[in-house]
Amino acid sequence: MSKLHQITATARTTEVKNHSKATFLLYFYLTRGMSFLLRRARPVGEVVKKVFMHLPHPEFVIKNSIGIWSVVPFNDTMTISAPYFESAFAEWPSRSASRRTFIDIGANIGRYTLLAANRHRYARILSIEANPFTFSILKKNISLNAIEDKVTAENVAAGNREGNVSIQFDTHHLGGGNVLR
Repeated sequence: MSKLHQITATARTTEVKNHSKATFLLYFYLTRGMSFLLRRARPVGEVVKKVFMHLPHPEFVIKNSIGIWSVVPFNDTMTISAPYFESAFAEWPSRSASRRTFIDIGANIGRYTLLAANRHRYARILSIEANPFTFSILKKNISLNAIEDKVTAENVAAGNREGNVSIQFDTHHLGGGNVLR
């Protein structure tokens, strides 16, 4: 299935809980278009991004085959929550025979946390996310899916030594943060 067909199928099968489907689809395709321009024509994409940042940024609560999500236009939450995103990896949590504990380091908004809880039925999940903004979305997604009893979420960075770090991130690509040294 082509990428365009995957995106269209995802948009068609996504249930929107708190806004009209038409509003969601408008923002979904605007976000996808901006992402395309940022990848293929960076200077044009940056101009479009600046214009789009002046539009309203409604929070959407959506439901798809992975779970229930809080997503916001013009960043990667709409893509990460989509079933086609990294679909080749969606089943790797099923390789564990015990399904007792799943650790999601760099959990972002919880894609693998939700897969481990909802699809693969892990008993306990530890989700680690350093970015405070992304962590707040992760916590919302855990709550929306009513999996607080099995998920422990920590707003910390994981590394090879103890200490404090500063991070930077792009508001469009929340998963692309860097530790500042």
